[in-house]
Amino acid sequence: MSNRTCGSYMPGHGMHWIHGKKSLEDGQPVIRVKVVAVNDDGYIDIEGDDLELTLWHHNPHRLRSAFYVGGIAEWRPKYHVLYVIGSGSFNLATRDQVKPCKPSRWT
Repeated sequence: MSNRTCGSYMPGHGMHWIHGKKSLEDGQPVIRVKVVAVNDDGYIDIEGDDLELTLWHHNPHRLRSAFYVGGIAEWRPKYHVLYVIGSGSFNLATRDQVKPCKPSRWT
C-alpha cells in the first residue's frame, strides 16, 4: 500500500490535526535532538542530551526530505511527535508500536 493512501493516525503514521495542535501546547517536555539516521525501512535514530532513541515512521522518504537543511529537531515525548522547524511534525512510533498502514476511507 502506498503511504499516500494510509488512513491510520496510530503512532508512526499520519498526524491528526488535534494531535499536532496538542503537541505544540506549553507545559510539556521538549527535547532538542539531532537526527542521526533515517533508514529505508522507516526507522529513525535521534540523539539529544542523555537521550538515544530509535523510532519509526511509515514514510521514510518524506521524513528524510524534511531534513534537507539539517538534522536538528524537537522531540515531544508526551505526544510522540518529532517537530522539524520549517517542515512540520511527524507522528513517530516506538519499535513495539509499529503497525502496518490502514487504507484511507477516502481512496
